[in-house]
Amino acid sequence: MLPGLTLPASLLDMLSALRPCFTAPGFVTFCGLVAGLAGRVHRRTVAGMLPGGCLQHVWPHDRAHYFFARARWEIDQLGLAVAQLVVLLMLPPGADLRVAVDDSVFRRSGRKVHGAGWQHDGSSPAKDKLSYGNCFVTAAILVRLPFCSREIGLPVLARLHLPGKGQGPGKAETAAALVRQLALAFPGRMVHVVAGAAYHGPALRTLPAGVTWTCRIPRNAVLYDLAPPRTGKRGRPRTKGGRPGTADDIAAAATWATVTVPACRREDLK
Repeated sequence: MLPGLTLPASLLDMLSALRPCFTAPGFVTFCGLVAGLAGRVHRRTVAGMLPGGCLQHVWPHDRAHYFFARARWEIDQLGLAVAQLVVLLMLPPGADLRVAVDDSVFRRSGRKVHGAGWQHDGSSPAKDKLSYGNCFVTAAILVRLPFCSREIGLPVLARLHLPGKGQGPGKAETAAALVRQLALAFPGRMVHVVAGAAYHGPALRTLPAGVTWTCRIPRNAVLYDLAPPRTGKRGRPRTKGGRPGTADDIAAAATWATVTVPACRREDLK
């Protein structure tokens, strides 16, 4: 298929399901980059994928950069195609989707890096947990693999988050847009989302009915029900529903059950 590269039949069959997302030349480049990404242990950069696939002397470097910069393919279409593969091969028929949402900062340098800035980075070695780079909001489907003792998340959708006010949608809005696409792609399944403390806000009001969202909120946050349907009467329609109260108020009236949560063990990391 590729000069100097032979893909395993199992890998080629899986990648063939993604063929409609690319043009004919773009699909060839995509297969070579996937093979290079899998074969590259260190420095998984755009140029680093070529040595991983033994293509550094066959393809010019600008072929890989052209694929990401100007080739005709759309990242959301590819992500939904990957999600279809994950659900088909790794989930029981009709099972609910469990989705984990989080963001990661990829450290970059240079003044002309698009979308880069100083952002919170939980993995940063600095005391203030700040890093300069690109932040991507990612949605991953949780699956169980036979050779792992705990669930893993397979990323399927991701979008670049632009730091700063007014630069673009916030993290919660971006995550809601990704989950909305997953819900529309699997209309017969419930989608249960688990996210971090930054992923709450008005954007969650417009989620489809089959989506549940679990995240951490501030202790003093005041919660409201969804806005009731319009009555047809004169006047401005209500934008909020009833007020259940703060988290403490809701917890005081809730019925609790004891649940045992296993901690991360050393053998789970193997």
